[in-house]
Amino acid sequence: MAAERPAPAPEAPYPVARPKAPTPETFSGNRNKLRGWLASLTVYYRTVGWNEGHDEDKIAYTCSLLRGDAGIWLIPYAEELVQPGWNTWEEFKTELKQQFGAVDPQGEARIKLRETEQGTTSMTEYWNEFRLIATEANLDEFTLGEWLITGMKRSLQEEWASDSAAFTTTTNLAE
Repeated sequence: MAAERPAPAPEAPYPVARPKAPTPETFSGNRNKLRGWLASLTVYYRTVGWNEGHDEDKIAYTCSLLRGDAGIWLIPYAEELVQPGWNTWEEFKTELKQQFGAVDPQGEARIKLRETEQGTTSMTEYWNEFRLIATEANLDEFTLGEWLITGMKRSLQEEWASDSAAFTTTTNLAE
């Protein structure tokens, strides 16, 4: 006797609605804000179901959010006086990064990491800022760990030194 197949799952009696995503902020060309702004667009496009394809829609919607210097940069393309160097969303993002991104992301991240200190913030806030910057610095775990410790409050440095536990990753160290 053949094994019985399980019954297919019943379909929902109503379509499942996507969550409503907040409208992303506009972008005025501030180099320090481009990375976060592009990340917010990525989340928005996933939420509205544009994570795959929809390149023309993504580009058009993104262009509608450009203001200030970024809006001025767009004018010759919008007026079709200059042919764009992009055909896909990835090419468009690359163009935005070339125009408005960090000139030397890795070098700038390394400088910023060396200057990042915990100060009066919590370790969690310090670690989150450090970790974000570290993703662009392209440094080994040992160097990142040294720099993380160097920026910590003196009391935390002393506590870590008295424990003298070896760390294998900066995440382990931050914990």
